[in-house]
Amino acid sequence: MKLHRIDKVSRVIGLAALSAGVIAGGFTAYADGAGAQNLPFADAAFQRVWERTDLPVAQGRVNRTWLWGPGGGRSLQESFAESPGGQHLVQYFDKARMEISNPQMNPRDPFYVTNGLLVVEMISGQMQTGANLFDSLGPSDVQIAGDAGSDSPSYGALQGVASVGLPNAEHRAAQVPIGNQLPYLYINRLGSVSSISPASVRATPKAATYVAETGHNIADVFWTYMNSQGPVYENGTYTNGPVINWLTVMGYPVTEPYWTSIKVAGRDRMVLFQAFQRRLLTYSPDNPEGWKVEMGNVGTQYYSWRYDQASIACQRVPLRGFGRVWAAHRTVQRGLGCSLDYPPFNNEMQVQTAWQPFQHGTMLWISRTVYAQERIIYVFFDDGTFQRFDDRWQEGQPVNGGLAPPVGLYEPQRGFGQVWREGTGARVRERLGWATRPEQGSTGAYQQFQRGEMYWTGTSNKIYVLYGTVNNYPYDPTPMPGSGSSPFRYEVFDDTFNP
Repeated sequence: MKLHRIDKVSRVIGLAALSAGVIAGGFTAYADGAGAQNLPFADAAFQRVWERTDLPVAQGRVNRTWLWGPGGGRSLQESFAESPGGQHLVQYFDKARMEISNPQMNPRDPFYVTNGLLVVEMISGQMQTGANLFDSLGPSDVQIAGDAGSDSPSYGALQGVASVGLPNAEHRAAQVPIGNQLPYLYINRLGSVSSISPASVRATPKAATYVAETGHNIADVFWTYMNSQGPVYENGTYTNGPVINWLTVMGYPVTEPYWTSIKVAGRDRMVLFQAFQRRLLTYSPDNPEGWKVEMGNVGTQYYSWRYDQASIACQRVPLRGFGRVWAAHRTVQRGLGCSLDYPPFNNEMQVQTAWQPFQHGTMLWISRTVYAQERIIYVFFDDGTFQRFDDRWQEGQPVNGGLAPPVGLYEPQRGFGQVWREGTGARVRERLGWATRPEQGSTGAYQQFQRGEMYWTGTSNKIYVLYGTVNNYPYDPTPMPGSGSSPFRYEVFDDTFNP
């Protein structure tokens, strides 16, 4: 299951069944109850969406929590491949982010304003830049809730329990019959899950529904909130109706409901939370009615993860082409970490390479000697994932399978062909298609980092960045859980270095 694959329908904020009225006047900045001034709305459509649910809260006409927040935050153009010019307008709010990915649509279209999978991105570490394009930024180390000193997990720490499309990590839960009490599970700041006594919390959440798409139960306290009705502002007037369309506002659940401990104003308290694809909900039994269930500050947290974390400082940095890529891309710095400072890994190493492009990806062969001679084949699929194989082809074995490729295409040979035909469970042939050129060999370069590797092949003059790789040698770097990018993902860059 690839939860990262997002089409227009799955990104909508949920107004398909909810009309969006037009408010007279220009873009407005609203003040919250404390008098803090918020930024103007970046687009009239953003203002209409916000006013529908949160204007009643701002004016004190309803006793419920914010859906977006007191008002708009920073707006900017962000990369999105399918939008005109490769960018789309976004505006951040406390609880989420609004987007206009296709400004050529009718602004009254309920799909005109969309809402990205920010929680999925922060947990997986994959920042989305197109319908099927991602930059590896590394999972967010921001805690989901609470002040400093809380025991609540970070978004990255949820990787061990979340269904966010990571390879071989579905983390589906067993269905709990509707109305039955949910297990009392506690998760700490490191992502460790344990059972707790019901006496330690003042609530008895029950299972309200099970979402088969991601394999998670939704707690009744959240389900009631997600299906609530109340005052909304539509067509210039107040009316009563569904507050949200939960599927399009929240997305599917990606974790089970968990208890955790947060610190607020110096005091510890237990809260129940559940992560969804787009939002995060918390339930605080001690809060007053109307404010027991709240949206997490996903928009603020996501903005900090994407923009506020500075480039890392290293005692040793890569040079030449590797150095150019590392220095120019903060995602590469944070995904790989620093270059190593002990031999033989403290410099890039020369390797022999072979390279071959396919209809839907690339194969790269590496011959290198670190402690022993190795022959490795990397298969890079065009979905941003890769698979590593040992090259077991030997002279005297069949060079190819004798297949007849379509005109203008090629059957891979030798080690490439052996992996391509056998696949070893990775469906290499089905996913790559035929080769588009014969394989070519050349010298190349290789360098290890704290959390991954870089390879350069002179044949294509490309630099491949591999994230989250784990090596088998006892003194090689081993990524700590949650500290690197998602395993088995890569990026490729042109080598622009000129000696």
